[in-house]
Amino acid sequence: MGYSFLEPIKVGPHTLRNRIIKPAMAEYICNEDGTISDQFVEFYRRIAKGGAALIVPGISLLDDTQHEPPFFRGTKNPHLYDEKFIPGLRRVIDAVHEEGSLIMFQVWHSGCYVTPGGLVSMINEFSTEQIHDLEKKFLKATEIVKAAGADGVEFHMAHTYFASQLLSPTFNKRTDEYGCDTIENATRFAREVIEQINEKYCDDTFTCIVKLQGSDFTEDGITPDRAGQAAAILEKAGAKMFTVNAGGALVGYNYMSDNGHQPEGWKADFAATVKKYVSVPVAATGNIRHPDYIHQLIRDGRCDVVAMGREFYADPDWVRKCEEGREQELRYCVSCLYCFTQVPDDDSVPGCTVNPYCKCERAVPELRKDGAGRTVAVIGAGPSGLEAAVVLAERGFKPVIFERKNYLGGLVDLATVPPHKSKLRWIIDYYERQIRRLNIEVRLSCEATVEKLKEIEPYAVFVATGTDEVVPGRIPGIFGDNVYRVRDVLEKKVSFRGKKIAIIGGGMTGIETAHFLALKNNDVTVIEMLPEKTLPIADKLSFGDAFTDGVKIHYEHQLMNIEPDGINVKDLKTDTEKKIDVDAVILSMGIRPNMTLPIAVKENFENVIFVGDANKLGKIPNNIRSGADAAAALK
Repeated sequence: MGYSFLEPIKVGPHTLRNRIIKPAMAEYICNEDGTISDQFVEFYRRIAKGGAALIVPGISLLDDTQHEPPFFRGTKNPHLYDEKFIPGLRRVIDAVHEEGSLIMFQVWHSGCYVTPGGLVSMINEFSTEQIHDLEKKFLKATEIVKAAGADGVEFHMAHTYFASQLLSPTFNKRTDEYGCDTIENATRFAREVIEQINEKYCDDTFTCIVKLQGSDFTEDGITPDRAGQAAAILEKAGAKMFTVNAGGALVGYNYMSDNGHQPEGWKADFAATVKKYVSVPVAATGNIRHPDYIHQLIRDGRCDVVAMGREFYADPDWVRKCEEGREQELRYCVSCLYCFTQVPDDDSVPGCTVNPYCKCERAVPELRKDGAGRTVAVIGAGPSGLEAAVVLAERGFKPVIFERKNYLGGLVDLATVPPHKSKLRWIIDYYERQIRRLNIEVRLSCEATVEKLKEIEPYAVFVATGTDEVVPGRIPGIFGDNVYRVRDVLEKKVSFRGKKIAIIGGGMTGIETAHFLALKNNDVTVIEMLPEKTLPIADKLSFGDAFTDGVKIHYEHQLMNIEPDGINVKDLKTDTEKKIDVDAVILSMGIRPNMTLPIAVKENFENVIFVGDANKLGKIPNNIRSGADAAAALK
């Protein structure tokens, strides 16, 4: 197909080889001191190799001074305030250029204090002198970026950070020339910086683009039309492209990076509005994933370019696969927000749920095509077993998948049931497409036994048997008629409406199941033995959604016993007991490896490999990585 997004486009002095760009995000993979790490270089080299036309690393620090309270600076992201960072910057710039992509670094200031209650705007406290001093820091960073050989800078005016706060009546209460009384004043800082960047640094090798706030999602904040008016001013100042995003830290992270609520392209209309005000290219954002949808966006004139952030985590080869007609091989981002979690720098843990080597590019194995048609049994069609089967087939082995359920995906299939989790189904869809492409044999509703395995004479056996639920038999009443397991609910073996329900276990599975039941008009209380803890963004949003829809939780409460009409719990803080009346009790008390069959397999076959939870309990990304590594290592 002749996709519109594969056509080149001019951005200032540059020609982008296509219209797909990797926008700025916080990757957290530089060294602690802000120097460029090998991990950072290889991450961006890989995205460039996959075909992205332009790459913009994000939230680069350009102010190393200390404040009390401190301003938000991020961690392990590039520093741009001193010439000592130029050699490292040059390494990643050269790597990206070698693969045919352009690279521009983002110049940015958060404009936020870090307080115990969260981020707080500091925009109204800046003196005019401090604003002018900050302008100099933006220019110094630009000078360093250009000296390192980059193709430009991106001026960050989005996500409720400094420059977008100035544009927003929600935050900007200033009464001086940087106030919000006119659009000219609200854009003054941005215009002054961009004009100076153009005057001092822009030429036929270097340019300036802008990341623009399309909406604050507040009653009195930035609207798409206000963004468009600002863009018109900044185009005259020298901006050569606008990437339109929205939301941000001060209005809620769910408005910046969706966690499953929003449809594809939910911010594209903001870009379409801004496009009416300017003549330079405009890039759209917002959960944009699928080639046909992107083709239509550009063909309909709603944008000129599409910025895909998390999709490049999921599949760095997205552009290349579209160019080569390999769309069926695309892995799609499932909007889980796991990528906001910082990962170790030793390549041991992937930075994406679906891509086993995201931010671990140095660990990508070279796949030897030496399977020679040898049969390999894969027991279990969860994510680790499916990934192993795909890699084995790519190597030329003949995998045969045994799955006792009548569906693929294991616990991933159940994870799609709670609210806003339907995109997790894309993980299973990907493996279904690869099974068809690679002609992998799958035996559903087929319990693997030693006898059945012997029938196929496997060269090796991959054990991906997953987990069983933990049910502490010592708790009185735990096997009562009013007690159910969380998988019974997610598999829809039981259903409840208008009931009082207690869920025992306040991990993510328990909370998401509670949310699912609360939306069915049940009164749901979660009992969690551990204290409340700080959660990563993805978990925080899911917990918040559940509580908004009526789920209640008691932290530091221990289940003592279960009775036909309720549960008795102990408040561990006060050492007192109380009874909670409920109609049903649902157990979500953890998991353990299912080892009944694996022991028998180990006793009857020589070449047995354990993957996923059968090897070590972990989340979906760990399990997919486990399957990929083991299949690549099979000799």
